[in-house]
Amino acid sequence: DGGGMSNINGSPTLDGCTFTGNTANRGGGMYNDSRAVLTNCIFENNTAYSGGGMYNTQSSNPTLENCTFANNTADHGGGMYITNNSNPTFVGCVFENNTADFDGGGIYSIGNDFLILSDLIVSDNYAGNNGGGLYISSGTWAAKSSIHFSELKMNFAGNSGGGLYSALDVGVLLEGCL
Repeated sequence: DGGGMSNINGSPTLDGCTFTGNTANRGGGMYNDSRAVLTNCIFENNTAYSGGGMYNTQSSNPTLENCTFANNTADHGGGMYITNNSNPTFVGCVFENNTADFDGGGIYSIGNDFLILSDLIVSDNYAGNNGGGLYISSGTWAAKSSIHFSELKMNFAGNSGGGLYSALDVGVLLEGCL
């Protein structure tokens, strides 16, 4: 796991890093299960079964600011895969031109996660099934996510939810979004 970096039980702070051309089963660019802080990082042209750019699990609570996820591919979560009570915070990040063969072209979240997305651009992502831009599903109980002042544009899903697909008792607050 983690073609570019595997972060297990650590709390790294990364600024200006680039993860490109990596391959793994989970997390082509990075596998994360802790409180990583990433600023100005680029995840580009990475490939994985789950989470082409990044895979977050095990109650990880990463903070990502001004990061770009572009041209990553996976079966689920082309840009990012989030699961198992992970609660990431995104500020000023870009998810563009990522591809998922099934669900979540930009971001795939399943498993009681609470997402905080602010000033995000989710653009030109593709999912073969649901959630071209974002796929959010709670798994077993009602999860909550908030999306503030973000743009979801030009995303495509083969089935439902070109910009956003929300399922299984997920509460999503959208504020000031385009």
